[in-house]
Amino acid sequence: MEFQEKLKAIYKKQNKIVPLIEGLEAEIPEQTLDDYYVKLNTIIKEDSDKKQANYEAISGQKKEVEIEDIFDQQDANNQAQTRRLLILGGAGVGKSTLMQYIAYRWSTTGLWKEKFDFVYRVTLKVLLNTGWDRDYSKEERKDELKCLIHYNLGVHDEGIKLEEMPWLEKKDKILLLLDGYDEVAHERNGIYKKLFEKIFEHENIIL
Repeated sequence: MEFQEKLKAIYKKQNKIVPLIEGLEAEIPEQTLDDYYVKLNTIIKEDSDKKQANYEAISGQKKEVEIEDIFDQQDANNQAQTRRLLILGGAGVGKSTLMQYIAYRWSTTGLWKEKFDFVYRVTLKVLLNTGWDRDYSKEERKDELKCLIHYNLGVHDEGIKLEEMPWLEKKDKILLLLDGYDEVAHERNGIYKKLFEKIFEHENIIL
């Protein structure tokens, strides 16, 4: 099986919505993305206003857009093909579920298949757990971002090897979905500095 199909198979399995209330998983009926995902009211803001914005007050022109069209909208407004999107929203509004939904849609319905051959969804708060990278060799840890993506895929049980993952040679066809950036963005030392530098070398990012 080609790696792309293995990757899709992983995301197809991740179609359950994580309960918002921890500890009550046994009491809350399991919900699937297909049955219960609620489309967010997505508004795109052009980057003409350089002021720092937050989810409570985003100045400048706004335009409602379907999730399928966000990159087309951005391409229409910018000559450069760099695609970096920042998703803003309050706690519990559904940012993490949106990231999960995008990966799931890419694996099942061909979302953005013309643009991206590979989608990697990464939960950045994993970095707060010491020892997440202990299963990787010193040589492998030279590329911390690749190790982090591999770890997030949970592929040790899937038999996917780190060297099997298409990487820089497919840079323009890879989309990074970075969940929880707000939880670690304040970190600027050690592995965080190296990772953020590596992350923002990429052209296609949603965080």
